Amino acid sequence: MKSALLSRYLLLLAAVILVGTGCKKLKRTENSTTVTVTPNGTPTSTAGKGGNASFRITPDHNGIGIDSCLVYIKYNASVIPVNGQFDDSVWAVREEGKTTGPIAEFKELKPGNYYVYGKGWDLVRSVHVHGGLPYIIIEENRNTIHYFTLPLQEME
Repeated sequence: MKSALLSRYLLLLAAVILVGTGCKKLKRTENSTTVTVTPNGTPTSTAGKGGNASFRITPDHNGIGIDSCLVYIKYNASVIPVNGQFDDSVWAVREEGKTTGPIAEFKELKPGNYYVYGKGWDLVRSVHVHGGLPYIIIEENRNTIHYFTLPLQEME
């Protein structure tokens, strides 16, 4: 009886050791972002500075470009950060000699997930506005300038 119980424990211990040493990398999802976990447990991120892609963002409130808008960016995120901490920010400014709306530009971005958020003042309507959206740079577009409009709405 003891030998049968002991052999079961040894078999279970061998299975646990085999599974534990056989796993080197795991893929898991964090905030809708796939990250690779290295053996020491630290995730390796992909989005951020160091690439060749760029964002050129036009903050817009009901058809009006908002030039008094600070645009924030969060790397490796697809939702607004709970703690309100972003990785970078830039003011939207009008380009000299151009009739287009104000532009906020983030350069040297790598492929990955980003969350873009803007907060500003609509001078025409005299209201505070804000808004955000997620954006993904896929590997095939790693050398591309991405143009998009950031829709803003009135703050409550």
